[in-house]
Amino acid sequence: MRGVQALPFIGRRVEEKLFAAIRWESIITLYGHTFNLRASFVRHSTLEHSCS
Repeated sequence: MRGVQALPFIGRRVEEKLFAAIRWESIITLYGHTFNLRASFVRHSTLEHSCS
């Protein structure tokens, strides 16, 4: 009987972990995109300086 009562609790914990993982993944990808943009921008500006 105790196991049946624990099932919803376990399910809720799994959902929380899943949502947290999704949130962290989206935050990391967002930071990655901004970092890539900044890196390409810096690369572009340094190329322009070396050309001129």
